[in-house]
Amino acid sequence: MGVVEVRHAARNRLLRRIPGVGTAAAYRFGLVERPHYAYGVRRATELAARLGHCGVTVVEFGVAGGNGLLALAEHARYYSTATGVAVRVVGFDGGLGMPPAKDPRDLPYLFGAGLYTMDGDRLRARLGAAELVVGDLTETLPHYLRSRADLLREHPVGFVSLDLDYYSSTVTALDLFRGPEHEHLLPRVTCYLDDLPGTVDQIG
Repeated sequence: MGVVEVRHAARNRLLRRIPGVGTAAAYRFGLVERPHYAYGVRRATELAARLGHCGVTVVEFGVAGGNGLLALAEHARYYSTATGVAVRVVGFDGGLGMPPAKDPRDLPYLFGAGLYTMDGDRLRARLGAAELVVGDLTETLPHYLRSRADLLREHPVGFVSLDLDYYSSTVTALDLFRGPEHEHLLPRVTCYLDDLPGTVDQIG
């Protein structure tokens, strides 16, 4: 989470203390933790409901300490109640911190091996029904798609957060969208991409 996001989170927590600002108002005005996650879950559940799906899956690639996945799970509970659509929450992470960079586009001068480690046991104890998939993404993602194929057809992916920092890891995560079959995806999947370094001119 960047400096701006930390400031926004602190502001939102302060505004939620105002009398009369309940949960519904907090979601309506984006006064929640990681409001971009809340927006993605809302879009996913609303589209799933319109298409007649009983459920939807939301995914975070790059869990680290787990704050994002916990926020995603909280938003899933809220919007599941609001829309009647069951929301499955899944997080993918290597579990050992960031691996060594594989590509110059991984920006090894910004990110390095061992950053963003995870206490897996402690995090799992807090996750409730959310699922944590730990291991090398080149192995865990294809295995997950094969082993959960039937479940994903009933609960297609509707929101994805890409917070893997490395270019190489992000390319692997995008395999979620490849292949001739897309029954595991909603027709439109809202995506959030974290960590786009550089100025606007450089990015644009």
